[in-house]
Amino acid sequence: CRLRNPLFRSAWLRMAKLKDLHQKRNEARQLNRVEEPKSAEARKRRAQYILEEEERVNKYLADGKDPNERNSAKKSNRNPDPGFSSYENASFRKYVKSQIKPHMELYNADKARHGEDAFYARRGPSSM
Repeated sequence: CRLRNPLFRSAWLRMAKLKDLHQKRNEARQLNRVEEPKSAEARKRRAQYILEEEERVNKYLADGKDPNERNSAKKSNRNPDPGFSSYENASFRKYVKSQIKPHMELYNADKARHGEDAFYARRGPSSM
């Protein structure tokens, strides 16, 4: 009986439309909160890496091998130490880094050519 009244009916339709829009807005807000954070992709990759590493370790253990041996072999191949015939050779390799000396003539020539202000790093734009 009230819906037959045109004023009441139009008000009722507007309220129904507003209620529907309100529900849609709330649903969109909740879905926006559910979206993954930026770090989610990195977390997934890390979790996948951990699972793959566990599978490799289990495979090594099933074959009767030591999984840590594989890692140490990889590390030793990066900087192999072939051994030394004398103590002198061993100490030479040990101190190679400290034996590198700068070429002072070239250094001073560059410094004179560019000027001290441009030669040393300072804040601000470079004047070279």
